[in-house]
Amino acid sequence: MCADLHPEFAGVSRVWRRGMQTEERFLDFGFEKWPAYLNSPVRHVVEQRKPCRWRLNDGEPLPFPVLEEHRAAGYVDYAIAPMIFSDGRVNAISWATDRPGGFSDADLRLFEEVLPTYSTVVEVKSLRRFATNVLSTYVGREPGELIMNGQIRRGDVRTIKAALMMVDLRDFTGLSEALPPSKVIETLNRYSTASFRPSKGMAARSLSF
Repeated sequence: MCADLHPEFAGVSRVWRRGMQTEERFLDFGFEKWPAYLNSPVRHVVEQRKPCRWRLNDGEPLPFPVLEEHRAAGYVDYAIAPMIFSDGRVNAISWATDRPGGFSDADLRLFEEVLPTYSTVVEVKSLRRFATNVLSTYVGREPGELIMNGQIRRGDVRTIKAALMMVDLRDFTGLSEALPPSKVIETLNRYSTASFRPSKGMAARSLSF
């Protein structure tokens, strides 16, 4: 699991299983208060900043529900470690195996040795995604791509195709005066989401941020 600097999502979880494509799930802001996170090895490792390991096939009670789920799925060993970014943010990476005997000492040493390099790669990709999200949000997708590709010379001009939509809310002034700022923003976000939801039978291009 990795924190993600994004205007709509607080983080992203990726799961890879042998013989299957990687599953990617975006986490909403506030996921740190979800019961699934609060009672998870991820939270434990993020707070303790130390790697942990649990053998799943010894019949002993396990401290987290997800470990019981792994045991039921046939996994016999589980290891998890913190990924600490250069700014101090802590993320987590975990491994599980169904190989008889579980992880060997050599396996665990390998995880420890590759973790610093892997953390650096993940952080670089996270920062690039953040830069892409910010540029797409504030200058548009096509100009953002040009900037990311190095087209930043002053005075450079590009012609792009664009559509502009002007929207006004009825009695927005009265609404702003009657509601606290947080409720006004919440209302605008709900309206924006509903405005861009395609009707039945309509083809729509998703908005990426």
